[in-house]
Amino acid sequence: MTNGTESTDRLASAPELRCASIFEAANSGVPAKSTPGESAAPRVVRQLTPSDAGAYLSVRMRALRERPLAFSSLPENQPGLAETMAQLAESQERCFLGAFQDRQIIAGIVRLARYPEDEERSHAYIAGLYVLPAFRRAGYGRSLMQAALEWARAQNLRKVNLAVVTEQEPAIRLYESLGFRTYGLERATFSRDGRTFDEYLMTREIFVGSAV
Repeated sequence: MTNGTESTDRLASAPELRCASIFEAANSGVPAKSTPGESAAPRVVRQLTPSDAGAYLSVRMRALRERPLAFSSLPENQPGLAETMAQLAESQERCFLGAFQDRQIIAGIVRLARYPEDEERSHAYIAGLYVLPAFRRAGYGRSLMQAALEWARAQNLRKVNLAVVTEQEPAIRLYESLGFRTYGLERATFSRDGRTFDEYLMTREIFVGSAV
C-alpha cells in the first residue's frame, strides 16, 4: 500500500526545522509483522538524521519507481546524497521520520514541514508516506502518521494538511481513520503517460494535549 502523494514537493524548499522524539510502534496497538521462523523485533519510528540519508534515498527511490502514479515526483528529479543529508539535519521547519524493524532497516518513511508563509506558520503539510512491500499491513503506515501528528502537536501547530490521489483508496481510509477529512478536490494535479490525476485535499485539526 502506498499511502500518499507528492503534489507537495514544494516542501523541499522550506526552511529546515527541528524534530526530535522516538515513537515506539507498540503505542499504536498494531504488532509488527515478522518473517516466518523469526521473532518480531521492536518497531521504532524515529527522526531521520544525516547518517540515514543513504537508506532514506534507497526507500524513496523505490517508492517512486514502484508506484509512479501515486507520486507526482520523478526519480531523476530527486536530490543527491549531499542535499539529502542537509535536508535530514535538525531544523525548526521540517521533520523526516523513518520506521525501523530492527533499528537498522528502514521499513517506511514520511516527512512533514511547516508552510513557509508567515500567515500559515501554524500549519504543516505531510507528504511522501511510503511503506516497503514486506512491511505492509502491519501498522507501519499508521505508526508513521501518528509520529508525524505527535511532532505537529509538540510544535504547537494548529492544522496538518495532505493531498492524496483519488484512486488511492487504502491511503484515504488510513487518513480518515486518523481524523483527516476531505475539504477539496484538485483536478488534473499532475500527469503520467498522457493521463491526468486528481487529488483530494485533506486536513486535520491539532488539539494540544489530546491524544493522536
